[in-house]
Amino acid sequence: MVVPATAMAWLPSLLAMLGGACMGTYPVFVKTPAMRAAKVHPFIFQGYKSVWVLIVGGVLVLARFASGAEPVYVFTPWGVASACAWVPAGMSLIAAIPKIGVGTAVLIFDSTTTLVSFFVFWLVFQEPIKTHELPGGGVYYLAPVYMVGACLGMAGLIILPAKCSGANPKLAEPLLGTSALAAPAPSAAQQAAAGYALAAVAGVLSATQYGLVTIGKQVATASGVPPEALDPLGSWTASFGVGAVAVNALALGALCSAPNPPAPQTAVTLLPGSAAGLLYCAALVLTTLAVQLGGNAVIMAQRNAITLIVSGAWGVLWYKEIRGRALVGWAASALFTVTMTLALGFEKLPEQHH
Repeated sequence: MVVPATAMAWLPSLLAMLGGACMGTYPVFVKTPAMRAAKVHPFIFQGYKSVWVLIVGGVLVLARFASGAEPVYVFTPWGVASACAWVPAGMSLIAAIPKIGVGTAVLIFDSTTTLVSFFVFWLVFQEPIKTHELPGGGVYYLAPVYMVGACLGMAGLIILPAKCSGANPKLAEPLLGTSALAAPAPSAAQQAAAGYALAAVAGVLSATQYGLVTIGKQVATASGVPPEALDPLGSWTASFGVGAVAVNALALGALCSAPNPPAPQTAVTLLPGSAAGLLYCAALVLTTLAVQLGGNAVIMAQRNAITLIVSGAWGVLWYKEIRGRALVGWAASALFTVTMTLALGFEKLPEQHH
């Protein structure tokens, strides 16, 4: 069976969007009533995700062994380095959520990741972007326009529901969190500022995490490292899991040696922590595959846009947090964001391999 070239061209985008759907779902478990009441430390929740990534990576390697594939496992330090960026990114985002709400935190996180990934990998690493010719012979790019449009659409997912809700702001609490437009009380201003900063730092670290996927691929290919070392369905995820557990264990060890160490609260955290961990594993594998096939600049924008839309959809369909005119504003923003995201996909050119 021959796969059409157009279908192959869109495969990275499809993987990115599926990864975004998983990413948009996993933070729901941070906001369960039991988790909010328990005030679980971010390192504990991140620990569940780290352990599940290692478990899934080990299962993938065992599957290769059972199938007789060779080599079964090739360690890659790039997977560990990527995990070293991911662990603090996840902890920063989880810590930001109680301060500014899921919606605001995820918006800042995804927008920062999108902007950093697009401009760094387009301008610095020169990922190929389609050019358009002017009548006089010059060229221009539409990709930055669509990328900015996608970011504006993501912002609209937060802002428009609150604007359209009028005198009923409680009908416009987007993405399972408090309204992004609710001005914090003076006593809470410092906490809100910390939340914004944490979410932005998480976005930069997330861009770094997936940037290391591309850089590692380039270096490993040039060095003759076996391709299996970079396989998200095998060695890459296993190496990533080793790094994630090691970094998270070091952080937890440091915290446990300090006064008032965080309690694991296993009875409360086991199920939501495991669910979030498994969903994140799916998001990690799908996004890593997408980045390896399609680069960072466009793929991360697509993944992040879908993440925010799916997060909001949970608020609309399951938690009924956005209703009435606020729902109309959210739906309009979601449609605009999807349009910009799909248009951005048409601006991605296949990478040139030398």
